[in-house]
Amino acid sequence: MAFRNTLYNKIKLIITFCIFISTPSFGAIDELKGSDVRLIMEEMLSHHVEHKQFTPRLARRSLRLYIHQFDQEKLYLLADEVKPYMNMSPRKVEKLIKGYQQGNFEDFEGLNSLINKSIERMQRLRQEVIRDLVISSSQPQTFRGESYLEFARNEEELKQRLKNKIGRFISDEHRASLAGDLIPKRKEKIAALYQKRARRLEERYTDKYDHHKLNVHILKAMAPSLDAHSYYFSSEEAEEMRSSLIKEFEGIGIKLRETVDGVLISGLVRGGPADRCQEIAVGDLLYGIDGNEIASLSYDEVLKRLKVQGRSITLDLYRCSNHQEGHYLSVRLKPEKIALNDERLQYELEPFGDGVIAKFTLPSFYESSNGSSADADLRKAITKIRNSHQLYGIILDMRYNAGGFLTQAVKVSGLFITSGVIVVSKYSQGTMKFLRNTGGKALYDGPLLVLTSRASASAAEIVAQALQDYGAALIVGDQQTYGKGSIQYQTVTDRYAKAYFKVTVGKYYTVSGRTAQIEGVKSDIVLPTEFSFLSIGEKYREFALQNDRIDPIYKDTLTDLDPKAKEWFQKNYIPFLQQRRQEWSDMLPNLKRNTAYRLENNKNYKLFYEEIERHSKNYLRSPPSKQNNWGVEDLQMEEGINILKDVIYLHRQ
Repeated sequence: MAFRNTLYNKIKLIITFCIFISTPSFGAIDELKGSDVRLIMEEMLSHHVEHKQFTPRLARRSLRLYIHQFDQEKLYLLADEVKPYMNMSPRKVEKLIKGYQQGNFEDFEGLNSLINKSIERMQRLRQEVIRDLVISSSQPQTFRGESYLEFARNEEELKQRLKNKIGRFISDEHRASLAGDLIPKRKEKIAALYQKRARRLEERYTDKYDHHKLNVHILKAMAPSLDAHSYYFSSEEAEEMRSSLIKEFEGIGIKLRETVDGVLISGLVRGGPADRCQEIAVGDLLYGIDGNEIASLSYDEVLKRLKVQGRSITLDLYRCSNHQEGHYLSVRLKPEKIALNDERLQYELEPFGDGVIAKFTLPSFYESSNGSSADADLRKAITKIRNSHQLYGIILDMRYNAGGFLTQAVKVSGLFITSGVIVVSKYSQGTMKFLRNTGGKALYDGPLLVLTSRASASAAEIVAQALQDYGAALIVGDQQTYGKGSIQYQTVTDRYAKAYFKVTVGKYYTVSGRTAQIEGVKSDIVLPTEFSFLSIGEKYREFALQNDRIDPIYKDTLTDLDPKAKEWFQKNYIPFLQQRRQEWSDMLPNLKRNTAYRLENNKNYKLFYEEIERHSKNYLRSPPSKQNNWGVEDLQMEEGINILKDVIYLHRQ
């Protein structure tokens, strides 16, 4: 499915793994000043589960993170240059904290000056490397896609790293463009694209008079010093995340990609204005907006010009097929609110006997202002299927689900149990908040299998672990899920917030008293996915919270409720508490045996295993390539259906 590749990129960024709770508005802000940095950090600290003041530990972390967020690939700075900031003396740290309290950030300003000098050096080295690569021998060269644990020791080492980086970029872009021979002129054109992208990133740091940018960078370093999931967002980032969470945005519905040949239409949002007009095609070159050519504009400027409201916009396009002579066209579109239906619940029906097995794919736990939500869509779909088919079993696919709204995780879990505790949120002072399903009746209580992977995170882990705790479902997938058991307070969904951030306020626990933090949700039947070889998960994150437990809450004593509320719960909730079920887990010995036999005799799965093993010691930028036909079918879903059929047969006996 198309959303899988998109989500894989999100997983690499790891910024969308969060459980969100709603927040109030507290006013807008235009330009960040030094005093604003402290105010925003103090606001985050007031909510944080662990840190309540800006300590020496956070100060040291912040400087390291400032360096990391600029030079993550270790291509700019030298080891001797970063050493004074990576290993600050106690006296200098104390000075930094005093400056923080006064809204003065001299150390960060000094670090930013160092970064500016490294950018000047890099721009010079880039020219030398590009000249060597373009003019050098036309013989094919192999460039390694390397990652570096340490900063370069000298300029020559930096230059070699840069040569590998640009050489690999030229090869990849040329291969992706399906052009002819890689002649010097083509190399030069691709290198120009690399230059453009690099300068766009560098411009965020090079204006020494732009204090707003500097303060944004400082907050982006300070916020994640608290823990792995606390973060500060720019207005643009907040807007993008908001659209992702509510599955809705305003625009014309085109997806763009900056390439060596220009800005291309890389996709159309289904149901949007561009899709409905049926005049725009994937691969069209965007050369103008409202009659003005965009060749001299940066990619960011192109995106800004497309974000118009209240009026129509004209796209000037050039269409060319197979590098033949093309033609020009202009299309006028009016922006509108677009629902991202492709990123909402999807389902297919698998015939089984005189009925069906329903395969639901839930990409996230979304909730939008128009009333659409994960639980509403799932409830509606199950009801619709039952009204027209005999429903024998359900597969809930959350292999690519990275989280969403906590309330939606509770509601989705509640579709499969009668009543009971779904989540307990534990905060910094030991305060505990219980989130319960009070419906009294499960919408569906038949054979249920949940597919997970190491990419399943946050709210997806709540649902998987809650259903496993109650025995309402079997979990099938990678050995464990991502392992994010923390909860974030956020201001992202508030368009009028003074600042956009998320901050970790507590950990969640399901009814068994377990948290998914670090350890993830363990599969009942291990069925490796393409993510199983990747080093992703909470245990690989810096400053992650630790795993712990609380007492189980199967017998809900309602201790958190006031007498009036408790009276209602005693009458309408306690009699319908979900009892722990054993019938599915009792089948596990037979189910595991059958799965092992099928996989042993499945040629495609054997080839898949070989790929996994071959890549197991290497961190790749994408899953293993689909070779020898193993990737034609969804192997995990195929075996998931087989397991569910076994469950149905055994349940009938």
